[in-house]
Amino acid sequence: MATPDGLDEELALALAAVEADPANAYGLAVVAERLRLAGREEEAAAAVRRAAALNPGDDRVLRKSQTLLLMVGDFAAAVEQGRLLVGRDPADPEARFQLIFGLLALRAHREALDHLDIYLQGTPESALGWRNHAGALEALGEFHRALASSNRAVLLEASNPEFRLHRAGLLNHLGRTADALAEVRAAQAIEGDTARVAWFGSVIHDGAGDLDAAIDHARRARDLAPDNLDFARYVADLEKRRAARLTLTLPSGAGGPPGQVAPRPGWQARASVRPGWRAAASSQGRILIALLLRDAQTRFGETRLGYLWALLEPISHLALIASVFAATHIGGTAPVGSNLIVYYFTGVLPYLLFSNTVFGVQQSLVANRPLLQIPLVQHVDVLLARGLLELLTQFCVAIIVLTAFVLLGLPAVPNDVFDAASGLLAIWVLGFGIGVINATIIHFVKSWDHVFANVVRALYFTSGIFLNPAEMPEWVRNILVWNPVLQAIDWIRSGFFDSWHPVWLDRGYVVLWGLAAVLIGFSLERACRRRLSVA
Repeated sequence: MATPDGLDEELALALAAVEADPANAYGLAVVAERLRLAGREEEAAAAVRRAAALNPGDDRVLRKSQTLLLMVGDFAAAVEQGRLLVGRDPADPEARFQLIFGLLALRAHREALDHLDIYLQGTPESALGWRNHAGALEALGEFHRALASSNRAVLLEASNPEFRLHRAGLLNHLGRTADALAEVRAAQAIEGDTARVAWFGSVIHDGAGDLDAAIDHARRARDLAPDNLDFARYVADLEKRRAARLTLTLPSGAGGPPGQVAPRPGWQARASVRPGWRAAASSQGRILIALLLRDAQTRFGETRLGYLWALLEPISHLALIASVFAATHIGGTAPVGSNLIVYYFTGVLPYLLFSNTVFGVQQSLVANRPLLQIPLVQHVDVLLARGLLELLTQFCVAIIVLTAFVLLGLPAVPNDVFDAASGLLAIWVLGFGIGVINATIIHFVKSWDHVFANVVRALYFTSGIFLNPAEMPEWVRNILVWNPVLQAIDWIRSGFFDSWHPVWLDRGYVVLWGLAAVLIGFSLERACRRRLSVA
């Protein structure tokens, strides 16, 4: 883009002036704005940052800097300067609103919501404020409160089609299809027949199970915006799903949809045919694998180490413990076996498998809420995928660490591999079942995850990881053996070490705990399924 004549000279003069006198920083901020208008956004951002750094006490500079940084997309820097402005003048609505905009762009929804509450107390008639309030609540999963805020925005600015469509999306998520479609029609009356309106209509019909109407609206959106590849892909996906549904449906008479082969005379066709158990299992397996891979990508894809970090975390945990005990010479002889580090490993690994499974599964429904809008994806699929990811991760950790131990000459070969593996599977089932229970409870008691985190921390010191139950006073041991995690760890150690067969070990007790937890967890999920879908 061509720049105005003399802009470079203006920038040089402004830089020289501000170097000589920081009070001239506002002039540099003005030149930065001209740079942005000329299309030189990187230079504009650098100049306005320089102006703010040289004279951070000038609110005029900070205000212009905050606005310009938001325009060029440097939201982190804009938020930092917005916090300074709000800290100096909490009653400044403009600075707070721009801070809110930056926080929402950075997906800091909780902090943005706190500032929105303050902002709306001072400016309760701000339609855009209520719209952003609804958006922040929606991102945090509070859909009923989000709808209330969206209603306020629409009441204040009923002619805004974007507000109408956002409310339609919230109504659709809460299962109010007729109301959602009414909002789409209201937006269409304001905005006209646009691709955005058609796409919203398609999504709502899709959620209601009306694939024919969804395809009609999606095709309209595609035709109105032929350059939008997402619309074309969405149409293809809807048509593929409708074709798959038709293959599972046979006509009740001799006739049928165009292109469908009629049944031979004498056949008594059924209205629908369910897929066999093999086809259903295959489909379920594909869904689980896809969810498992997505969970791994979502949790570890943003770091450079990726999934390797999931393996390094427990390994580093064990290495730290080994270093502390080696440096302080604590313990000396292992309570079981001939090596202290191997002994600790057989306690730390099961505990991490249990705790990571509990925490991963209990947050899986919240983390995968958008996927639950897809008809084929059920709560059980999401819960199982997260649980299996933790099981596979800790299995890989066990193989890596045991191989390293063997290469270092440590006695790390299990005496009974099947028994040790059975114990690991049992403690995973226990953690998975408790995670499913917690996943339901958290939707009704928001602080439950913090409460249960303290329980899991207590188990770290009461499950025989470091202190062997055989070395405890009898009255203490008689209490602790009721802990199923301690029982599972002793089960694993009995399979690992030939000399460890504690009299208090009851494998059936651990299995009973695990099965009961899974049964209670899925019973709660089944009873609260409708509430979980809209919570």
